[in-house]
Amino acid sequence: MKRIAIAVALLPLLAHANAEQNLKLRLDNLSQFQAEFQQQVFDEDSNLIQTGEGRLALRAPDRFLWQLTAPEESLLVADGEAVWVYEPLMESVSVYRQDDAIAQTPLTILTRTDEQAWQQYQFSQRGDCFDAEPKDEDSHVRKMSVCFAGDAIASLAMTDSQAVRSEFALTNFSTAPLADAMFVFTAPEGTEIDDQRGQ
Repeated sequence: MKRIAIAVALLPLLAHANAEQNLKLRLDNLSQFQAEFQQQVFDEDSNLIQTGEGRLALRAPDRFLWQLTAPEESLLVADGEAVWVYEPLMESVSVYRQDDAIAQTPLTILTRTDEQAWQQYQFSQRGDCFDAEPKDEDSHVRKMSVCFAGDAIASLAMTDSQAVRSEFALTNFSTAPLADAMFVFTAPEGTEIDDQRGQ
């Protein structure tokens, strides 16, 4: 009876471990990819408050591009050392140390395989969908979900600390090689640069 009780107590831990390992196996086959996305944003009462569209590209271990083309243009580029957040309408770009910026989001696990990044989250699995929840209660992200269709990522979702949920349906998913230039940002002439990297 005691062994049964111990086994039951360990089940949640085993489930989390299996979910993490299963997600890692899925991502091992996706060292680089790009896709277009349709975005829907819902408030805490599940009311649709915004829609958008754009594209994303990732290449492990630390290259990332997120471009919103509607309703307003914005661009985020991670080049391995810095993260550039460009707002064309404002003609401004903010620059952050990549370790500082990427540590704030579970999207880290899509591009990095180091244990330190993965250990910051608890994982669960629902069929072909995986949830990652930060262990840090002060995180501004409550949960990230990633769902697969075969070997491709079909959708992503992020819920923030205000219970605002952003859902991204991915299309034209491709694992073709990505050019290095895709992950290099050069500020257009006249752009105001706010460098937050410090010394």
